[in-house]
Amino acid sequence: MLHLRNVLQLTRGYAAPVRGLAAAVAARSTVSELRAKLVESERKMASLKHAMALHPDPARKRVAVLGAGRSSGPLIRYLLERAEDERWSVLVADANVKLAASKAGDHPAAAAVELDVANKDGLTAILDTADVVVSMLPASMHAPVIEMAIGLGKPVVTASYATPDVRQHDAAAKAAGVPIVMECGVDPGIDHMSAKALIDGIRDAGGDVREFRSYTGGLVAPESTTDNPWKYKLSWNPRNVVLAGRGVSTYLQAGVVKFIPYNKLFSRAKNVVFPDGTTFEAYANRDSLQYIDAYDLASASTVLRGTLRWPGFCEAWDVFVQLGLTDDSFAMEDADRMTYAEFLASFLPWRQSDSVELLLAYQLQQPMFSAVMDKIRWLGLFSDRRINAKGSPARILELLLQHKWRLRPGDRDLIGMLHKIAYVDANGEAREKISALKIKGSATDPDMTAMATTVSLPVAIMTK
Repeated sequence: MLHLRNVLQLTRGYAAPVRGLAAAVAARSTVSELRAKLVESERKMASLKHAMALHPDPARKRVAVLGAGRSSGPLIRYLLERAEDERWSVLVADANVKLAASKAGDHPAAAAVELDVANKDGLTAILDTADVVVSMLPASMHAPVIEMAIGLGKPVVTASYATPDVRQHDAAAKAAGVPIVMECGVDPGIDHMSAKALIDGIRDAGGDVREFRSYTGGLVAPESTTDNPWKYKLSWNPRNVVLAGRGVSTYLQAGVVKFIPYNKLFSRAKNVVFPDGTTFEAYANRDSLQYIDAYDLASASTVLRGTLRWPGFCEAWDVFVQLGLTDDSFAMEDADRMTYAEFLASFLPWRQSDSVELLLAYQLQQPMFSAVMDKIRWLGLFSDRRINAKGSPARILELLLQHKWRLRPGDRDLIGMLHKIAYVDANGEAREKISALKIKGSATDPDMTAMATTVSLPVAIMTK
């Protein structure tokens, strides 16, 4: 029989661990309570910061920057560098409040808040505190922001195109006396201003423009292309890259309106040579005809605007267009269970026992190791790696390119722009005026890409 003294003897050695366990449980309980209090304190602090951000110093002009993405960095820096001298305060609003806070930094004139464009009350609260609104949001979000800003009497500045859904608010803006300034980035923006300066200069000297060609491209600097056979990396919205050129491109050539449907666009790219001898290729932009009136080119028989890429890009990209990989009109429900090879094969004719590489080479009538095939192989579209994502073909391609075409540490992007204008001078002699621009981004500061700088600094200057 087990007596009490025996039980005490047996359990004596466990007493200390049991007491330690009880202490540990109590400590864990205390830590949990502290964590809960910390979370609550952080919530209250965030709420206080939000309230403070929406009640700016009345002695300062308030600039509300909507969107803290790729192109906003130089804009926000420009505003904050001048904030004290100009007596500005800057509110940075983004769906990712941590990103907004990182761009605002610890500057005393800056604040950051979370932005939900679909939340009308929240958007109204942000716009209502502003003296001027700068929208660096995706193009599809400008119209509701502009509509609300007009109702509140707040001027808006943005780099984006004045699309039809934005233009429908033009009459209301004019009636309310609210300035809405658009197309003041790089393309559109610097291209407009520089082209019009050249055209006006020719006309002021008694000349007459006969041909106008203009090309712009967001590229990667040549020294940063050695690890990428496409010679292309993403310095702007990857979705816009994937969907570029959709629709029908129109331009004027020798007095004849020309049309290029999307399925022919990239196969009709032409080489363009800069004054320093650098050769790019260019495909036509969506609608060059609208610039006949905008640039006052009624006398010109050729009007063409295009997009620049490094040679070889368009031939390879055309493969995706022809196969349907840039189609954004339907979702591939089973894509998350596919490999990239299976994804690509699903767009190719079936041939028993052939690999996806053979299928594609046969479809393209290309050698297995041609430059085009090498580009597609480098992207990993022949691999057995699982996609793990759903969406349209364009979306799946976009996700792949975000990984493969990202700018790496030390990379520099490049903005290239070229205007070529043929004209007759005041004496009736045929002449040509060429204007070229190349800007490289920083190799050490990822916020200061050439794309971000040329898109957002003109916006910042216009805001000032």
